[in-house]
Amino acid sequence: MPTAVLRNTGVGLEEVRGIRDARDRRPGGLASSVSMDVVGELSMTGTPQDCLEKLQSLADTGLEVPILYLNGPFIEKALDLAGTDILPQTTRAP
Repeated sequence: MPTAVLRNTGVGLEEVRGIRDARDRRPGGLASSVSMDVVGELSMTGTPQDCLEKLQSLADTGLEVPILYLNGPFIEKALDLAGTDILPQTTRAP
């Protein structure tokens, strides 16, 4: 993730370095090294409108390519909502 994006989200470089170090030491145990603050800053949950607002917030920090990773019991529904209610509302600058 670009340094400017991290700086603008409030995620510290030292925390990112710690996550990278944990990944290098024990790839399978990476999740335990990521704080809930980082998860909250860099992920989205909620209604399609909540997600659109979070995407805009992340775009305002300089994020150009978000990665969609769906998790939970309603993945198919989430994917449908992403395709019908979220992605069509986004625009890409020329």
